[in-house]
Amino acid sequence: MKKENKKYMALRVFLFVALLSLLGSVNAQEPPLEEQKPCLHYAYTSSEDYNFLILNQSKIFGQEIRFIHNCEYLQVNLEGQFYAISNNSMILTLNQGEHNFTVQTNEYTQNYTIEIFPDRLQWEYEYSRLNFDQDREFISVDVANSKEVVASIASIIIVWVLCVYVYWRLIESYVNKNFIEEVVN
Repeated sequence: MKKENKKYMALRVFLFVALLSLLGSVNAQEPPLEEQKPCLHYAYTSSEDYNFLILNQSKIFGQEIRFIHNCEYLQVNLEGQFYAISNNSMILTLNQGEHNFTVQTNEYTQNYTIEIFPDRLQWEYEYSRLNFDQDREFISVDVANSKEVVASIASIIIVWVLCVYVYWRLIESYVNKNFIEEVVN
């Protein structure tokens, strides 16, 4: 038994040394150096301790949009009109709602459609969104909760009335079938 353990131990050591020798032969090349770096930009908003990267068709929190770029210039057109241009990073303030803007650099143009929510992450506790129509309507949570309470009370009353009616009918039919009334003149 000890001889078999020694064989397996020797085999494990041999495989370990063979794998180590293969790992030592790996090498990497340096990336090619480019004189001019490509133009990159990104935009994000912040709300409390969280950051939200802006993409097309995104919904974000916070009203200050920060643009970071390494381009010669970055121009922002809001709703088809010139809004801002910068050679460095910039911060733009937009109101809540849906916005269309275009980002132009020296190399490309990109269109964005975003929806901005209030500058706090607890917004769903303060507003309920109703989408009955294309127009968006925000109502307070108190109004939404009062509607829920009224609907709950109304459904309780309706169920109670139906149960009492059904039981009343069952009891009435049982009494009519099983009890005889005596009429005295």
